[in-house]
Amino acid sequence: MSFLENLRRNLADAPLHYRSWQARRDAGAERGGTYRVVVPLGVYNVYREHAEGLVDCLRALGRTAFLHPVKQLRHGGRLIPGDRVLAFAPDRLEPFKRAPGILYAAVNEEPYAARPDAGEDPPPRRSAGFLERCHLVFEANEALLEQAAELGLERAGVLPFGYSERWNWHAAPVKPRYDVAFLGRLATDHRRELWDAIRARFRVAPRNEAWGKQRARLLRAARIQLSLRVTEVPELAGHRFAMALANRCFLLSEPLPPGSPFQPGVHFAEATASSMIDRISRHLEHADPRAAIAARGHAFFRSEYRLETFVQRILPMLDFAMEAVREGREPESFGERRTDPAA
Repeated sequence: MSFLENLRRNLADAPLHYRSWQARRDAGAERGGTYRVVVPLGVYNVYREHAEGLVDCLRALGRTAFLHPVKQLRHGGRLIPGDRVLAFAPDRLEPFKRAPGILYAAVNEEPYAARPDAGEDPPPRRSAGFLERCHLVFEANEALLEQAAELGLERAGVLPFGYSERWNWHAAPVKPRYDVAFLGRLATDHRRELWDAIRARFRVAPRNEAWGKQRARLLRAARIQLSLRVTEVPELAGHRFAMALANRCFLLSEPLPPGSPFQPGVHFAEATASSMIDRISRHLEHADPRAAIAARGHAFFRSEYRLETFVQRILPMLDFAMEAVREGREPESFGERRTDPAA
């Protein structure tokens, strides 16, 4: 990276560095027991609505919480015994050394590879070093939780990309200018090849990235929003579903893995890669059915898939784990109760 590129990036991140400093200052003035919601700087704009919504929910439920946009966990400032760290995007955070009296939890959104054949080692995961040092690990959606269970990984539950008032669902409608849009990186052959085929047939949005209210406008500017897999392995892109459903979009997705809370034909439409072009053509011809599916998905997300509901469910578990940490016990000593804090 050149000097000018580095300077531009630092200037662009200056507001986030200031916000991180404010969080360190305010959390440091507390006497412990605060929630430190940690989000890596590189993906803060991606997860901003969700991270801010999570802090809002914690505060609404009577907890002291601060949002820390950081490059690494150690940049979050001095931790006070009794603090609870909740980290997002752990695949972008370096492994850390536990501090005594601190509860460490993380939310995993990194997809799992297919189960390896007998005698083969599973492929390395970028988040593994960080997650193995956490007391509790939550999955970012129900499908990931089911996959983790199949792989024999102990998980505390689900903390998904649920609805909160931070989503721009109430923004003014935008007249659709494009047939199809996809928000996400075209970083794999599967996505690039499929997107190139779609782009050759339909009027597509000219870009694949946007943030904040601009992202909400772009979501509404297309008749069909796509959710494309990273590879051919089924996955539930929970954040992309949240963005689309919050903004009342008609979402067309490749088939999801088992465990998804979203139902094809009810909350979104489904198409395989080989049938994607044909399905797009058909859906573009029928505006009323598109609108009905978009409305049902939006209503489900707002009423049934609320972030505050999931936060309420995990708070007793976090409190129980904090008691064990204060007593100097390791996670194994309360592992049996991780999935059922009321047991």
